[in-house]
Amino acid sequence: GVFAISDALRRSFIGDFSVPEDRAFAAYAGPNLDLQAIPARQDVGGRAPTILFVGVQFERKGGDALLRAFANLRTRHPQARLIVIGPKTFSYQADGVEWWGYLRKEEPSEWKKLVEAYADADVFCLPTRYEPFGIAFVEAMMFGLPCVGTRTSAVPEIIQEGTTGFLVEVDDVPALERRLEQLFNDAPLRAK
Repeated sequence: GVFAISDALRRSFIGDFSVPEDRAFAAYAGPNLDLQAIPARQDVGGRAPTILFVGVQFERKGGDALLRAFANLRTRHPQARLIVIGPKTFSYQADGVEWWGYLRKEEPSEWKKLVEAYADADVFCLPTRYEPFGIAFVEAMMFGLPCVGTRTSAVPEIIQEGTTGFLVEVDDVPALERRLEQLFNDAPLRAK
C-alpha cells in the first residue's frame, strides 16, 4: 500500500502514478513540534494587527501574493505587521514587513523566537500555490491562530471554511486582502 499525507496526494498517486485505488490510503500528518511546549494563547489587545507567514519556499507558498495584499492592507492599517519566517534569504523591504529568518524548532533559542512569533500574530496566512499537506497550518492552529490559505491541493482538508479560517483562490490578492482585513477587524471571530 501507499500511505499519503493527504487525500489530495492519495488521489495523485491513483491518477498520476496508476496506484490501484484500494492500495492508496490517506494517513495525514500532525504538527512537527512538541505539543507540551506550546504555551496557552494570550489575546493581548491594543497591539498592531499582525500576520504570520511560515514557509521556506517563499514563492511556491504564495509569499509574493501575501506581500501585495499586505501592502494594500497597510493603507488602511498603517500599524499592521507581517512577520516572515522560513526563507533563508529575503530581499523585500517595506514598512511593517519583518523577516525573522529561518528558525529551527530543535534549537532552543530559535524555538523561543518561533513561539514569540506565534504569540505576536493575530492571523496565520500561507496563500500557497501547491501544498501536498500543509503542516504549517496545523502548527498555527495548535497555537490558536485562525488561518487564511488557498483552495488548492490539500489545504481545504485542513482549513474548515469559517471555522478554523478561510480559503481563497490561488493568486486572488483582493480576496486574500478582504479575508485578512475581516480577521483584523473582528476580534471575536479571530478568537472563535
